Amino acid sequence: MDNFDWVRHRGQTGSTGTGPNVDHTTNSVRGAYMYIESSSPRLLGHKAILVSPKYKPIDNAECATFWYHMYGADIGRLNVYLQRENSNKTLVYTQTQDLGNVWRKAAFNISGSNAPYQVMFEGIRGKDYKGDISIDDWELTPGLCATDIAPFRLCANTDLDPQLCPVIVATGQCSHTFAKTHCCRSCPLQCVDKSTRCGLIAQGGLCKIGKFPDQCCKSCKMAGY
Repeated sequence: MDNFDWVRHRGQTGSTGTGPNVDHTTNSVRGAYMYIESSSPRLLGHKAILVSPKYKPIDNAECATFWYHMYGADIGRLNVYLQRENSNKTLVYTQTQDLGNVWRKAAFNISGSNAPYQVMFEGIRGKDYKGDISIDDWELTPGLCATDIAPFRLCANTDLDPQLCPVIVATGQCSHTFAKTHCCRSCPLQCVDKSTRCGLIAQGGLCKIGKFPDQCCKSCKMAGY
C-alpha cells in the first residue's frame, strides 16, 4: 500500500533545490519522466509505488536498466522490487542520499523463471520538501548486465538475488560486477572494506548504522553481521 502516486512530468519540478530540470531521454524540457513530489502534504516516510506491466516468463536472464535522479538535501530512498507471480517481492535495487543534479544509470539482472513477473519502483519521502526522486528510460535486454554498469548499493553478507547468485557461483562468474554488488554471501571474496576504520566500526557494533554496512562489508561480515 502506498500514500501517494508517481507523477509524469516535463521540465523542472515545483520545488527549488531538488528534482531534475530536463528528462534523460531527450535532455530537454520536451521529454517526460516520472517523479515523486515531496512537498506538502507529503510526510516523512510516505511511499509512492509505480508498478510495471506484467511480463511473460523468461527462460534466460535479462538485464533491467533505468536512469534515476536523486538531488536535494532531503532525499529519502528509492527501492526497486521484483515481484514474481505467487511469490514474495524481492529487493533488487536500492539507493538513498543526495547524489547531485545528474541522471545516473542503474542495472540489475532478472533470472529466468517460469513465472510472470512485475517490477515495482518505490519512492519514499525524506524529512522535507527537497526530496524529489525521478526515474526515466526503463529497459529490458536479453543476457546479463554489462560489467561496466555497477549498482551504487553494495551488499553486506547477503544475496540480493538468491535465485541467480548460486548460478553465478556455479558458472565461475563471481568477478562479474553484478556478483560484487549483489552476491556477497555466495561470493564472499568480493566483499571488501572501503575504510581503514572498519575494524573499529565492527568491534563497536556499528555495522547496521547508516553507510557502515556498505563501507565495511568485510569487517562486518567477519563480525557476524
